Amino acid sequence: MIIRNISDLIRLKQAYQTVFKIGGDSEIVLRHLIKMGCVNRTTFCPGDPNKTMMNEGARRLILEVLNLIHGDTDAVINRINQTYREDKE
Repeated sequence: MIIRNISDLIRLKQAYQTVFKIGGDSEIVLRHLIKMGCVNRTTFCPGDPNKTMMNEGARRLILEVLNLIHGDTDAVINRINQTYREDKE
């Protein structure tokens, strides 16, 4: 889904919040993603820059999911816009 306006973002945030509602299997999956995504530990692998980059990519993805679930809508919009600007450069 490409975010074209605020209503698209609100719809996307609501979808993430529905999928990852607190309790049950969704909480188990989210906790697993947080663990596998290096959220609470370093992504750096001494002597292995490729592994470090892969870890950081996984971490960035999980942090974005967490921000979509719990984050401020304006902050999410700013991050998405910044990412699009960086991709165009």
